[in-house]
Amino acid sequence: PGPARGSQGDREPLYRECLSRCERQNCSGAALRHFRARQPLYMGLTGWTCRDECKYECMWLTVRLYQQGGHRVPQFHGKVSLNAWFWSTVFHTRDTALTEKLDYFCASAVILHSVYLCCVRTLGLQRPALISIFRAFLLLFLAGHISYLSLVRFDYGYNLVANAAAGEL
Repeated sequence: PGPARGSQGDREPLYRECLSRCERQNCSGAALRHFRARQPLYMGLTGWTCRDECKYECMWLTVRLYQQGGHRVPQFHGKVSLNAWFWSTVFHTRDTALTEKLDYFCASAVILHSVYLCCVRTLGLQRPALISIFRAFLLLFLAGHISYLSLVRFDYGYNLVANAAAGEL
């Protein structure tokens, strides 16, 4: 699956039919007003939409049906952080210069991706141009961070401060 195609679960006909039905029934008119009226404040502040709720509910419905049928449950909505866990495991199993860098770089990517997703959830859904600029900034920051650690000096202190600062965003 590529970034435009989504995860296997996102493409499952059962999930897509559920999502379409849920949005039709719940995300317009009086049903949408009812959703917004009963939505907790914290979810509204993070930009959680009726469509997001439908995606969440349909994902779990699909998971239950697959489990009941004894089928393998497909992945939904990607699992970006697993790459960092993988390289961390490899590094702590076999400590080499390459595995150490992959561990550190993937951890940095996860932190920046988390910052990006927080901003998309709170700002980007309403301001796509702003989030595109922010995404480009984060990618440039990651490229500069990796370049510095790879080409100039592998500085543990700098890496710690850079990741902590990014996490504070």
